[in-house]
Amino acid sequence: MKKTTLIILSAITLSCCSNKGTNETKTDRFVTVETNQLGYRSQIVYDRNTMVLYAYTLDGGFTLLVDSTGKPLTWKGDNQ
Repeated sequence: MKKTTLIILSAITLSCCSNKGTNETKTDRFVTVETNQLGYRSQIVYDRNTMVLYAYTLDGGFTLLVDSTGKPLTWKGDNQ
């Protein structure tokens, strides 16, 4: 049940975001991929070292995004 809920929440978060290209600074560990426009103050980011995707809320939440089998989602570039 937890896994299904996380997948659904991830899909909702991704569908409510705008892609403005990556917001990248060479010294940042995490690179912003998308920013939410519905007022939830959240972003989709990836770890520069591992390329693993996370949902980040500006209120302090940080969630690993996984596929339907539980494997971490990875960033494959702007043309995923």
